[in-house]
Amino acid sequence: MYYTPSGIFTWELLIVVQEQVAFASLVQLKSTLLLLGTVEAILLLLYFIWTFIMVNQLEKSTAEIEEKRKAFEQLSYNDTLTTLINRNKYNQVLEEFETKRPVNLGVAFFDLNCLKHVNDEHGHSAGDELLQNTAKLIVSVFPDKTFRIGGDEFVVIAPDINEKIFRGKVEEIRRILSENHISVSIGEAWEKATEDLKAIFKKADEKMYEEKRQYYEQSGSDHDRRGNRAI
Repeated sequence: MYYTPSGIFTWELLIVVQEQVAFASLVQLKSTLLLLGTVEAILLLLYFIWTFIMVNQLEKSTAEIEEKRKAFEQLSYNDTLTTLINRNKYNQVLEEFETKRPVNLGVAFFDLNCLKHVNDEHGHSAGDELLQNTAKLIVSVFPDKTFRIGGDEFVVIAPDINEKIFRGKVEEIRRILSENHISVSIGEAWEKATEDLKAIFKKADEKMYEEKRQYYEQSGSDHDRRGNRAI
């Protein structure tokens, strides 16, 4: 380090130092910034990984919730013994018809004869098998339109169907059940552009019970089990 005159009243000061000494602090700062940048990059990468995992878990949880909801809905709307649609869904369909009336509507009630006798004589497993076989035969003719609304009672609701086709299908069920030695009382009704839904259900229900009454009269049984039901 030395002074040198640069004018009458001015001097210059020259300082000479080694490069590593002059830039030591800058090198240290650069290393610190590089380290901080590396740490920041690692943290950012970890954040993106964590976000991806959380989004994936959220989607998985949402899918599981939706799957459980559908399973619960299926349980609430399906009969566990016959796998048919149950009375809960039956009531919901009737409510939907109140706001959106079908153009044509066919309704058929089916009631097993002497199910109690089968249960008493052969056990409830035989009665369950009889119910399952009956449901299988009815639903083979009317898929997605057959409901089990009671212990031995089934209902077919066929909206927007031609009268001839509907009555033909009901007779087909009667024939199939007879061929399989299953005794069922049947009542059906069909209306075009009906405004009174309860009337058509009541009509089919009453025809079914009239057939049941005749069955028990002919068989000499007094097991007419007609009850008061809300249609």
